[in-house]
Formats: sequence, C-alpha cells, structure tokens
Amino acid sequence: MTRFIAICLLPGYVWLGVAGAIAIVTGAAAPGPRYDALLHAIFLGFAVAMIFGHAPIVLLAVLGTPLRFRRAFYVPLVILHCAVALRITGDLVDVLGQWRAWGGLLNVVAIAAFAANAARSIAEARG
Repeated sequence: MTRFIAICLLPGYVWLGVAGAIAIVTGAAAPGPRYDALLHAIFLGFAVAMIFGHAPIVLLAVLGTPLRFRRAFYVPLVILHCAVALRITGDLVDVLGQWRAWGGLLNVVAIAAFAANAARSIAEARG
C-alpha cells in the first residue's frame, strides 16, 4: 500500500510542476485553452492524484475499515494520468482539440473506477 501511495503522490507533484510551467510560459490568466490546461493540471493531475493516494489513510480513519490493497488500484491511476495528458495536450495543441473530449471522458472513467475499486476493497475487508 505504501508503494501505491508514493506512486500516486509523485506524478501528482509532476502535474503541479506542469501547471507552473504552463503558467510561466503562456501567462495563462485569461479564460481559454491554456487556462483550461493550467486548471486541469492542478485540479485533476495534482488534486485527484492526491485524493487517490490519501484515500487508504483517510477511509481507514473515517470508516474504521482498512482498504485491502489490490493491484486493480493502479488501473484508475494510469487512466487518470493518461486522461490528464490527453486533456492538456488537446488544450495546448490546436489541431488536437478533440483530445480534450477524450481526456474528459477518461477522467470520469478513472474516478468511477477508483470509487468502484475502493468500495470493493472495503466490502472485502468487512466481509
């Protein structure tokens, strides 16, 4: 479980750095695709990765039931980072604008898959 947590946190910090680089290079302060890329790097790449990484600790504290680690937890994490990369690439490269839609769809899939994995893990731990 500790390896999973670390693997969640490290790419999250990379996305935070990407957001900083986007802000510095593009000066993305006005609404538009570059600002969208900045927001998605922070709120999906960084924040959701932090949520995935801290969920085992928080759920244990709140529910009193540990999450049983399963390798399936890596699937939503990989989907999340691929989705954020698609989304940001679609924002920053005009001819790849359709990638934004695919990235958005995959973000929903990643979050739903993580929730399903967590629910199954909690059910297994309780049962």
